[in-house]
Amino acid sequence: VHAVVLGHAGLALTSDVAKEVVRATSEDHSYLEVLSLSGAFLLQDEDISSMVSTNASTLMSLTLTSCPTMASSTCSELSSLTNLSELSLQHCPLSRDQLNSISWGAISGLRSLDLSHSAHLEDSVVKTITSSALNPLPISHLNLSKTKITDESLSLIRSSFGGTLGSLELDDCHLLTKAGLLVFFTPDSSLGPTVRLRRAVLSNLGPAVDDDVASAAFKTADVRGAGDGLTHVSVRGTKVSDRSMEALAAHGRSSLALLDVSFCHGISNAGLGYLCEQAGPRFKKLKVWGMNRLTDEGFYLCHGREDFEIEGVWMKPGELVKKMKQ
Repeated sequence: VHAVVLGHAGLALTSDVAKEVVRATSEDHSYLEVLSLSGAFLLQDEDISSMVSTNASTLMSLTLTSCPTMASSTCSELSSLTNLSELSLQHCPLSRDQLNSISWGAISGLRSLDLSHSAHLEDSVVKTITSSALNPLPISHLNLSKTKITDESLSLIRSSFGGTLGSLELDDCHLLTKAGLLVFFTPDSSLGPTVRLRRAVLSNLGPAVDDDVASAAFKTADVRGAGDGLTHVSVRGTKVSDRSMEALAAHGRSSLALLDVSFCHGISNAGLGYLCEQAGPRFKKLKVWGMNRLTDEGFYLCHGREDFEIEGVWMKPGELVKKMKQ
């Protein structure tokens, strides 16, 4: 057995199933590298920790999503996962003390960390994660969406992970401010390594993300200044306007693959159309839900492309679109 993936198992994932997983992965020929549990409502903390501890020396990827009984026993076992490179604890109701009790520094090869939807995750937890190792963890992907972090955490993330971070998700972190995000993306060696993302989710941050913040993020990602920067961008539900689309065209035209600007009411046909016109062949998907300033005819007229997928409630084929498709 090399992987156990039990998604949305619900009532089927019981303690007896956990014991069977432990038995199967304890055999000599077993080498469990991936363990993924989702919706394990009936499992006890001891059941989860037993599965983890049995495979502590081989696990490389661990996902525990919506496991409401996970607690101190499992947190203790996480510290023994010395080969782990991917850890996801989405929607797991761990307390601040339990999150701080994890010996993060012991997971020295951790590259991907997802703690999104952690109601008790705040700056003190980020401080523990960034300071628990002699050398910074080599984090390249970090998801702290829907947590209680503030600008203090942004500073800690940059100083510890700025040199390796390539993917960052901060959806609905409503305590972040424009000032903190500007500092985070401003090139200044005294603040830590410059953050050069390939994937940025800065969605549902309201006025904290405007043209100044978005432009700074897009510019720093474009290392060579040749339009080869971000590949995936979400500024959904923010205050960006056409100026941000121009900045993304300048600094991400050859790399951009996916863009979500849903509910960004400052963007018009002209701004988004200009970006689509300038973007290269990698650009294949666009999300524009709730864009009340866009029209189907106007948007198609601005960019004239139909080679990518568009999601959005306003996309009702007009006469111009029908003619272009003929």
